[in-house]
Amino acid sequence: MDKETQNLAEQKLALAQAIFNLHDSQKLAQIQSFVEKLTDERQEAEHEYNAKLLTFDEWNKQFDDDYNPDDYIPEYGMTLHEYRMKIYQAEKEEGMSKEHFSEKVKNWK
Repeated sequence: MDKETQNLAEQKLALAQAIFNLHDSQKLAQIQSFVEKLTDERQEAEHEYNAKLLTFDEWNKQFDDDYNPDDYIPEYGMTLHEYRMKIYQAEKEEGMSKEHFSEKVKNWK
């Protein structure tokens, strides 16, 4: 188990213990309501423009602009469509841990 996962597990355990020690039903109801709200908001945000769940066209709707796919972006040497497609494809890929990223950076040198 990596440190981040272990930290998260410890935080969850500490939170659960704090909740178990509460004996006030009103406070417990407030906590439950707060957690449900956080969970709902997080799920909505994760699904709204999640490249792993959407086609490129669906994902691309998040940009509130007059999308001209043929506009050339000289800084990147590609069209706007190609640039956004690269971002979309990168978001579809699996992430990597900080340790794995550090190893990749070390290997670049």
